[in-house]
Amino acid sequence: MKVKAKGKGAKGSKGAGTLKKGKSKKLKVKIKFKKKGTVKVKFKVSGKGAGAKTKTFKVKVK
Repeated sequence: MKVKAKGKGAKGSKGAGTLKKGKSKKLKVKIKFKKKGTVKVKFKVSGKGAGAKTKTFKVKVK
């Protein structure tokens, strides 16, 4: 499993290891931002044989 974060001037990713079916896991992903302001960040979770899912959040960078 892997979590990737992408956005306008934002990057970050983290590996989550393996997960059993029906289980969940919390991760802290460090993201580096290049600009100040409000940025839409897309988090994409992908896993071997599990497909992928994305979720978008608005983040305010000071």
